Amino acid sequence: MTERLAVLVVAAALAAASPASAEVHRWIDADGVINYSDRAPQPSAHPVAPAAEPAAEPPVVMATVTAPLAVPAPAPIPMRAAIATPAEPAPSGPVTLDVLFELTGTKRQLAGLTARLAREFRPAKGQVLAPAQVTIERIVARTFHPDTVYQLAKEEFARGLDRAKLEAKLRWLRSPLGRKVAALEIATADPEHDRELAEFGATVAAKPPSERRRQLVERLDWVSGASDVSADVTAALSSSVTRAIALNAGGGRRPSRRQIESQAEEVRAGAAVTLRQATIVSMLYTYRTLSDEELERYVEFESTEVGRWYNALLRRALLTTLTRTFDETAQAVFAAVPPDRWARATPTAR
Repeated sequence: MTERLAVLVVAAALAAASPASAEVHRWIDADGVINYSDRAPQPSAHPVAPAAEPAAEPPVVMATVTAPLAVPAPAPIPMRAAIATPAEPAPSGPVTLDVLFELTGTKRQLAGLTARLAREFRPAKGQVLAPAQVTIERIVARTFHPDTVYQLAKEEFARGLDRAKLEAKLRWLRSPLGRKVAALEIATADPEHDRELAEFGATVAAKPPSERRRQLVERLDWVSGASDVSADVTAALSSSVTRAIALNAGGGRRPSRRQIESQAEEVRAGAAVTLRQATIVSMLYTYRTLSDEELERYVEFESTEVGRWYNALLRRALLTTLTRTFDETAQAVFAAVPPDRWARATPTAR
């Protein structure tokens, strides 16, 4: 896609608002494999060890998590607000990346995405002792600081900048439809609106869109690569956590690089269908006030050389930035709080 990072990586935040379930569940099975599904795991998928006794093998992060991953993808604010605060027209002169990302809402959307992904590194209640919890919170706050992630993404984007194509992108942003689309996308940035999207997902399940509408949104997902990059980010998160656990676990056989990559690919494949469903629902919601004709014109622009260039560059910058952030965070977290200090079960109530 273009400006809307929150749609571009609707489940890069590992969230789902699929028509059927509106949830994505994550758990780590007895073999240490990270699983993603729209269905909750069976109790046997994550055996619980007594709280007072350490597990025979080092447990992995969030081994007892069976709740939905993070939260639903960002939902738009009421349309009255979106109309009242449209995106400003792009200036006719030279534009810096800061100005471009402000105009498109990329900076604001990336901040919301960063907040969602940071939650993936925070332990479930009772998994670590209070001092360790504080240490982890400090690490996550540092590595997932919005300004830090934004600066990294901007630097990566600048590596592939093409001024001629960028000017063509700006011309699109100056058009009435470009401004309208940008305003709708900017309106979805805040996590506080997530619940609205989840409710919309349930509505879509009961009252599906027209065939033409769904086909247009599916085309938009295809030309933008939105759900694909979501799956890529999911796999990157899995790899980062697995590598960090292997490096910081005491003793035992460590997985090879090929094994880690194979597991990440399995995670990606397992999550792909649910992520695609989530992306379609998010797009239906975001662009619900566009007519079919307007949506088709938007898809046509995204299919042009300029649209594909911008989307590919933004996706690459995003994936590179998040992978780097995942690696740094996971390594710092498990170096500070080794895997054998993470409990598989929450403490019993006193």
